Amino acid sequence: MMRIRLSALVVALCCLPSIALASPILETRAGWNAFDEDHKKIGEYTAYGTSHTAFTGAYDGDPSSVAVSEAFASYGEIAIYGKATRSADSTEWYTFGSYAYASWQDDWSILSSDVSLDGTSGTAILRFDLEGVLIPSRPGLGGYPAIWVGVNGTSKLYSNNVPPGTYATPAFDFVWGKPFTLKTWIAGGGYIPGTEAGEIIVDFSHSFTLAGVAIADSSGQAVTDFHIDGASGTSYLVPEPATLLLLGSGLVGLARSRRRRG
Repeated sequence: MMRIRLSALVVALCCLPSIALASPILETRAGWNAFDEDHKKIGEYTAYGTSHTAFTGAYDGDPSSVAVSEAFASYGEIAIYGKATRSADSTEWYTFGSYAYASWQDDWSILSSDVSLDGTSGTAILRFDLEGVLIPSRPGLGGYPAIWVGVNGTSKLYSNNVPPGTYATPAFDFVWGKPFTLKTWIAGGGYIPGTEAGEIIVDFSHSFTLAGVAIADSSGQAVTDFHIDGASGTSYLVPEPATLLLLGSGLVGLARSRRRRG
């Protein structure tokens, strides 16, 4: 039950921004928040930045509750860190948490030296690796990152409880040479519900990284001769062929099934 409550808190905190073809954007936030037993917000503070935001502060309703939060963003990689500490028992039931958010958005064009592909449809699979650790000082404490990936305004929540060492592989259709907007964001922190003292660390400071791209053409055949132009000027490295083969396992079947549905 507590996992469900904390999940709802994280989703409520992550006001999902809209995605539209626009200038490249980096955004970071860090702070704290507090909720009563009915999940009503009773306090919050958020600091804003671009590529990096760091924050340390206490809940004004109880100075024994302190949050240390940090967020990092660059094109292709985002990361968060949060530590929530309640150093003394409280007479009031409430949930106190650290909060961090990081995102990157860029306008991509997928291109190939094979000009016959220009203007035709394709399918892409991206691989994002996630690394992190949760360290609670006692049972009953919660914390995790919530992760989204969005393409041209359509976003998907990939997990609200991601174990370290896992990855997400979002797939989407695109048109060769036509720009589209890709956005990824991660948000979350550590939460201490109840009245007891405790501490939880959510360390995803080596976190959500674009690790690979696999592409298929309109017939479902894998394409290895491609490159990605980003409006940010970032060089998104395409993995070696062996890595692409591993990432692209099932890509042909996926691409064909998407064509049949279309």
